[in-house]
Amino acid sequence: MKNIIYLLLAVCLFVSCSDDEGDSQDYTSFVLLAKEGASNFPEPKVGYYDDEGKCILIKQLRNIENNIPSEEVILSEYIPEVYIFYSYGEYSNLRLEKTLRLKKNTKNTLLLDGKGIRIAEINEYTWPH
Repeated sequence: MKNIIYLLLAVCLFVSCSDDEGDSQDYTSFVLLAKEGASNFPEPKVGYYDDEGKCILIKQLRNIENNIPSEEVILSEYIPEVYIFYSYGEYSNLRLEKTLRLKKNTKNTLLLDGKGIRIAEINEYTWPH
């Protein structure tokens, strides 16, 4: 009888400790999705700033169009914040104004909307390399 009670207690404990989100995974990844009505994002580069302030390239993607998700980008290590960079010609280099935050060990869907900030000078601190 004690074994049955311990077994029931163990099952209840296991069920109560399970993850409710359901989208947890062993790695952090993301897809980009342009908000409906937003401009297209031509070949965006995804980057982040390291401890020295340098802009590090994670990946350059194909054009992002309304409601069509990008390919999934899988990170080799967790990066909490990423930035989106894109160009509309040689003199129109932009960074999305909004910082995109990632949840660890989750497939994140990052919604692209808002304004871009013009990047006047391209160097290792302002543009992903």
